[in-house]
Amino acid sequence: MDLIRRIISLNENEAKNAWQRLEKWLTESGKTSLKSFAYKNHIFFVTLVNSSEFNDLILENSTEWYFIHSEDKNFKSLCKIIDYDGNLVDEKRYPKISASIWILKSNLDNFKILNPTLIYSPHNFENHNQKIDIDFLELIRKLDNEKMKLIEITGNNKISQNHTQRIR
Repeated sequence: MDLIRRIISLNENEAKNAWQRLEKWLTESGKTSLKSFAYKNHIFFVTLVNSSEFNDLILENSTEWYFIHSEDKNFKSLCKIIDYDGNLVDEKRYPKISASIWILKSNLDNFKILNPTLIYSPHNFENHNQKIDIDFLELIRKLDNEKMKLIEITGNNKISQNHTQRIR
């Protein structure tokens, strides 16, 4: 279970407060970005965020995420960094990004999502931190490609009881 699944699993009042905290956290975090890129007349930003302030809700081994959002706030996604591969001097340069990503909101031409949806990423991330925007541009292209197969991870909130369904 990760942060988003934990928030979804809370009772109604707790979940509402937790979502407000999450939205505030993402809004504040989105004010600074590592990278930006353009796709179809939209500007997207990539921000490295740390969810350790949510340790009262869930304790996770890894608390670093990439937050991808559009300038017009019509696209929001979180990709969890599960580990790093270092180089010879142990610099954290090559993030290992989870195979599943959260789409919190999407208004792309061919991919519309209003509720948080966990999907298998249609893109394998290969670049180091300095070129991570290239990977995220490819992710956005693949999400917007109507011919790309997308799989949603459903089921209850236990990791061992995931189910999948095809979105398109």
